Amino acid sequence: MEAIQWGMLDYKTNKFLNQEQCHYIESECDKMVNFGFKKKCVRTRKEYCCYDQVITKVLAVGLKAQLNKGWDSCNDIEVDDLKNISFRECRVGEVPHINKCIPTDSYSEFKKVLFRQASKNVNSSIGDGLVNQVKQSMGQPNN
Repeated sequence: MEAIQWGMLDYKTNKFLNQEQCHYIESECDKMVNFGFKKKCVRTRKEYCCYDQVITKVLAVGLKAQLNKGWDSCNDIEVDDLKNISFRECRVGEVPHINKCIPTDSYSEFKKVLFRQASKNVNSSIGDGLVNQVKQSMGQPNN
């Protein structure tokens, strides 16, 4: 890849990171320097799976856990996988891929993103009242 392409890739990744659209995968040493008596990592590269929307990232994280899929590929959830999933939150002690549930942290993020999306551009008192009712029904405090 050329430097311009790498720069654009870094730009896009940072843009997605700032908008909470990426899931961290791992870090690895990108550049090692040999000091003769010791090798030292002088640059670390972080790997992410980034998605076009926050809700897509949240669903991917939750569904991968439930389907027991690793992060070797960012986009390995297929249509056939959807028949084997549930959108309920895991209870204490439940394992997502065994009990067919979404991990609590992913579920909480999922609810937060849905509320954020639902309440976008809702400025009327009727809209605010509706948003507050939905929040109350899901156990969320009103702001």
